[in-house]
Amino acid sequence: MSSGQGGDNEKLLFQILRRGLDTHLPADTAVTDLVDLGLRYDLTVPLTRFYAQYRAQLPAPFRSFQFGPV
Repeated sequence: MSSGQGGDNEKLLFQILRRGLDTHLPADTAVTDLVDLGLRYDLTVPLTRFYAQYRAQLPAPFRSFQFGPV
């Protein structure tokens, strides 16, 4: 999920926990073992603003797919 290069871009990545994780995990479990999806900041914030402004007019469930250069 991450490039391993560090930097500000990876600090601004919203990490999403995997579904179906065991509720009892060892305390030393690395975050990378718990996460399988990430949302890029530069694509997430504008979508959140759009949804907040137009949520009454949007269908439920609302789905959006955005792809940016990687």
